[in-house]
Amino acid sequence: MQSSGMVVAPEWSAADPAHSEAVVAGYALLEQSQSGPLGTAATDLLDLAADRGWHDVALLSHYSVYAHALLDGDDPVELIDRMEVEAEAADDDALRALVVATRGELPERDRGEGPAAPDAALARAVALLDDGRGSAVHRPVAYIACGLGYGHRNLWELEEEMYERADEALAVPLPPGLEGTRLFNRRVVALNRSEAHAAWTCALAEAGLTDGARRRAADRRRLPADVVQDLPPQWLRDNAAVHYLLAAIAGDPEPAPYAEVCAGVETSSWPGYLGCVRLGGAVRALAAGRDDVAADLVEQSLTRLSDDYLPTIRMMALGVAARLGATPASTRYVDELTALRWSARIKLLGAARARLEAERIKLENARLAERAYLDELTGAANRHAYARHLTRLRRNPEDHHLAVLMVDLDHFKRVNDVLGHGVGDDVLRRVVAVLAEHCRPSDLVVRLGGDEFVLLLDTVHGHDARRRGEEIVDAVHALGWEDLSPGLRVTVSAGLAVGPSPAVDDLLRDADSRLYRAKALGRGRLCADD
Repeated sequence: MQSSGMVVAPEWSAADPAHSEAVVAGYALLEQSQSGPLGTAATDLLDLAADRGWHDVALLSHYSVYAHALLDGDDPVELIDRMEVEAEAADDDALRALVVATRGELPERDRGEGPAAPDAALARAVALLDDGRGSAVHRPVAYIACGLGYGHRNLWELEEEMYERADEALAVPLPPGLEGTRLFNRRVVALNRSEAHAAWTCALAEAGLTDGARRRAADRRRLPADVVQDLPPQWLRDNAAVHYLLAAIAGDPEPAPYAEVCAGVETSSWPGYLGCVRLGGAVRALAAGRDDVAADLVEQSLTRLSDDYLPTIRMMALGVAARLGATPASTRYVDELTALRWSARIKLLGAARARLEAERIKLENARLAERAYLDELTGAANRHAYARHLTRLRRNPEDHHLAVLMVDLDHFKRVNDVLGHGVGDDVLRRVVAVLAEHCRPSDLVVRLGGDEFVLLLDTVHGHDARRRGEEIVDAVHALGWEDLSPGLRVTVSAGLAVGPSPAVDDLLRDADSRLYRAKALGRGRLCADD
């Protein structure tokens, strides 16, 4: 059980503008990684993150290096391992989902998992995100990564669903100073959609589903105007290459002169963009009955479409090359092979949807079980969970130490009577959030009832327990309450007892007695002895 008994999306702290600025810099670095060398920027940002303990910023730095490593053909496995460490340290399900999906992009031999494991892990990541888990700041990029993960499996239907969810996540208001992350993610969603659309269309064409390919190509999305104005110039030229290929498959007029589009992507980070233009030219030549020109252009496209990115575009080019001058027998052979591959993809899509639904049901069942042990209002552990935990503590060995911290809100009845129970409920939830921030995964925060709480701090000795108790009292006092009601001030009193875990019942009585002493001494303080 987590420290507070709650399982919620991490709250973003807008109180540190430097952190927000570093997060935006991390997303800017990720954008730069798609266009050219990073220089020392990634190392500098990583050093800053390590110095400040910003695990999400460190992850973004590693992710940027990973994205650039893919362009250079380097081995990215170690970088994903580092990302995983930072995601766990950040305790953010959105970042965990990002890592899971990114690992799924690797060739099967590099994943360290069975063939089905990445699909199952990806389904788990999506289920967590759909359940509202993870920071609102990082949820969009996590959905984007999940989309890429499905795209690498040729499951474009699910890829498109992930981009739709990313758009929904991008509609959530962000704290001040973080708008730059939204702009980056909107650009990425728009461009990824365009390339996924091309991959899907080319797969239809390769499978001989010509009408479906033409319809899909004709329905291609144009980039929104507000996205276009913020895109790096080379990204616009790269997108123009993809758009040129789709227009050719749709049978639409050239969106721009062939030579101009080719020149625009001669120095792109991915040579396949030029391959797209060459393939588009081959499609137009075939439609005009110029098979010799088509054959030459398709061979030129294949020299550029030689890696694993958007492989269905390369497969379409190979299909075109195979059919040019083929015998009837070889044409039937190619047609049957492509039909079998398409049928296998449809089965894989069905399995992936079933796995995703199973993960959602599994997660929902876990939530139902969770709620049986949680206080509905605050998310703290309830008395049922408390009783089970006490049973375990009584069975611990004598040398297992425990700190018991009893916490009670001061004059809470006045808050309910004067400001209403709605404000009172908000106060309780905020106090529990403070308690949770000062706990570890092995600790437990329990709402005993009303405004009374107990914290069971595992393996904590006297000095550390007193420090944490004082920090909690000070943190509640320092918390901003004015937004709930002008002039509102909230304080807590606390009593602390420390000793062997099996003596938890005695510790509870001592902590309760010291809580009342803290109130008698003027409230808003901690009493740790008699």
